[in-house]
Amino acid sequence: MSREIKHISKFFGADLCGITDYDPRWIYKSRVDTRDFSEAPNDLPEGLTSVIVLGHEMDQQLVDTYPSALAGTATGREYSHETAIVMQLAAYIRNLGYEAVPSMNDTALVIPYAIKAGLGEYARNQLVITPEFGPRLRFSKIFTNIPLEHDVPKPAGVQDFCNICSKCADACPVKALPFGKPKETDDNVSSISGVIKWTSDAKKCFSFWSGMASDCAICMRACPFNRDFSKAGNRLWLRLALSPLRRLALWLD
Repeated sequence: MSREIKHISKFFGADLCGITDYDPRWIYKSRVDTRDFSEAPNDLPEGLTSVIVLGHEMDQQLVDTYPSALAGTATGREYSHETAIVMQLAAYIRNLGYEAVPSMNDTALVIPYAIKAGLGEYARNQLVITPEFGPRLRFSKIFTNIPLEHDVPKPAGVQDFCNICSKCADACPVKALPFGKPKETDDNVSSISGVIKWTSDAKKCFSFWSGMASDCAICMRACPFNRDFSKAGNRLWLRLALSPLRRLALWLD
C-alpha cells in the first residue's frame, strides 16, 4: 500500500512522497478560525497512525529572482498545485474506507515530518534540503490511519556542509539566520524549546518580509544546494558537497 500511495501521489502531480509515523510532538495545540481569527481546537480524528508527506518543486528560474514580485509566483503557483494534489490523494484514501485529513501549513509542523519521512535534511536556512531539488520545495501532508510502511530519515551530510557554509546567513539582509553550529535556543516566541537545531530570529525575518512589497526567500536563492540536479555537473557537485571534499564543493560554488 505504501508503494501504491507513492505511485498515486506522483500520478496526481507530487514531486516527492515519503511516509512516517504520526508524532504528537509536531501537532499544533490549537489553530486559527479564519472567520474571525479566534483560537480554535486543532481537532484530528482518533486512531491516526501515519503522515504522508508530499514535496512540490518550485521553479528554479523564478526562485533565482528572490526577492521580487515575480519570485512570489513560484510560491503561489505551488500552493495552488499542492492544494489540488493533497486533496485528491486524501479523497483517494477516503474512498478506500480510511481516514485522511489533508493539510498544508496548518495542523502541524511539516519540516520534522518531512525529515522523518526521509525526504531530506534540515539546513542552516531552516529549510529541508533534498537530493532531488535542494531547498526549492513546498510541503503538504495527509494524516491517515491506512496501514502503511514508514520511511526513515536519511542523513547524507547536509549538516556537515552547513557547518562550513554560511552563505544564507551572510545573504540575509536583517541577519535573522544563525551562524555557528546548531544549538538549543528559545530566543524568541517562535523557537521550539528542547530541540538542538539552527533557529532563526523569526521576528526579524517576518518583520523584514512583511515590510516588503513582495516575497523574500533570499536564503533559498543563496543556498549552494539551489541547483538543477537533472544536470550531470550539478549531480557531481552534490556528491562532492556530501563527501569529505565538501570544502572543495563550497569553493566551487
